[in-house]
Amino acid sequence: MDLQNTDVLIQLKETALSALSSCPSVLELCVFGSLAKDSYDAVSDIDLFVKCSNTENSTWIAASTLMLTLPVLYVRPFSSSDPPSSRYWFRNYPPFNKLDISFHLAEEYDHILRHGVPGYIEEPYLRIQSSENKNRSQHANSKTNMLSSPHSKTEAEMGKKLLRFLDCLKTLMRNKESSQDLNEIAKSLQSSLSTVEDLKFSGGDLIGLAESALIHYKQMSTPPNPSQKRKT
Repeated sequence: MDLQNTDVLIQLKETALSALSSCPSVLELCVFGSLAKDSYDAVSDIDLFVKCSNTENSTWIAASTLMLTLPVLYVRPFSSSDPPSSRYWFRNYPPFNKLDISFHLAEEYDHILRHGVPGYIEEPYLRIQSSENKNRSQHANSKTNMLSSPHSKTEAEMGKKLLRFLDCLKTLMRNKESSQDLNEIAKSLQSSLSTVEDLKFSGGDLIGLAESALIHYKQMSTPPNPSQKRKT
């Protein structure tokens, strides 16, 4: 995979920003992380804050507007914040390019950008004013089951395993050292898949997402050798 070819990542970012900017409840968008630092590559995530108006269900309206434009494959909630703030993976996009998005009311959003969160949310920020041409005719305004339903213990554990697999795979693709054995994580993920074939998950198609990630791993022309890259 050519890590310098970021066309798909940029397309996803621009589509997400355009959809959110058109939402009546969205006041401002803020990109941070590798995209704001201009240090991204083809397997980077998109880190995004969304400033929402102080109106009823504004954060949910914003999330639903995003999902109308970009069909969601799977959603995994953050441990430190409530939905609709979550990790989003989208259909027809690589499993590497998830959208880590947090929705905030205006006062909380401004406070976070003033003070940041050391080690996670830090400058530089790329702040984008919301579009003046709002789409007021077509947006959802209710909490979807995909975002609001709690995840079972099985789903939470498998989701955590998938995140570890993707993080390790991306690390090795970037020719960096990993403290984990990619092949062992892949075997563990495949084993988990065989035990949950008939289950339905609250966050969407977790099985499809995991299978997509494993396909990328298997199709690598020269898979990374974890024994050579692991830290000693």
